[in-house]
Amino acid sequence: MSVNYVNQGDGAVGGDSIKAEYPTPLWPFADKALLFYPTVNRNIVLIPPAPSGWNMEKTISGGAGPEGVDSGNVRLTLFSRLPDPVDLDPVLVTASGITTLAGLIYQYEAGTNPLGGPGIDLQTVSASDNVFNPQWRCNFANVDLQVGDLVLLFCAMNTDAGGYYGHSISATGYTFSSLVGRTGVLSSVGNDSRLALLEYRVVSAPATPTPLEVRFAMSTPLPAANGCMILARLRDI
Repeated sequence: MSVNYVNQGDGAVGGDSIKAEYPTPLWPFADKALLFYPTVNRNIVLIPPAPSGWNMEKTISGGAGPEGVDSGNVRLTLFSRLPDPVDLDPVLVTASGITTLAGLIYQYEAGTNPLGGPGIDLQTVSASDNVFNPQWRCNFANVDLQVGDLVLLFCAMNTDAGGYYGHSISATGYTFSSLVGRTGVLSSVGNDSRLALLEYRVVSAPATPTPLEVRFAMSTPLPAANGCMILARLRDI
């Protein structure tokens, strides 16, 4: 069996704080699911602290160009936790001094029998693109990928303008499924930002991991956006 997407909450946008709604319904077998709460902010010196009950998986900054609207650096932070059907209050993330903050919550469930097996095994790695050009790419090393794994690519960009296209994921010896794009969130607060989620399944894999490259391009009106990514590998165990 494999880990699968369940649902997601609405995007939250603000200045130095946001409250993201939980997706509904929450998976009833809490230890067989994972919630992910990615956030993007523009003051990269500040790292949003983990909300109560959540774990910080990774944080990374990246970008290019002068600091300003649709240019400069962004910070991507990924929180995770097991679902708690009793705790349904909107999840507050706040960091004084941040001028642009956005995020939302996604839910994934294990494909195993809910009464057996420990649930979902998670590995996270991060990468950034700091070169200002139309072809945006991030490279990851030492990612443990096996057939059936679900690869989530949380992407933070320094713009809310334009669209992105030409997605690809590649690594020597691997075959991946077609892309599934999940709804993200745009922020026009402050200097603007975008949060996106790309999803791939591992179809075939070599015995030894090889470096992984993810790339895509931006369309007009902004031909060169940059930022950073966090890769989350989900495995049913």
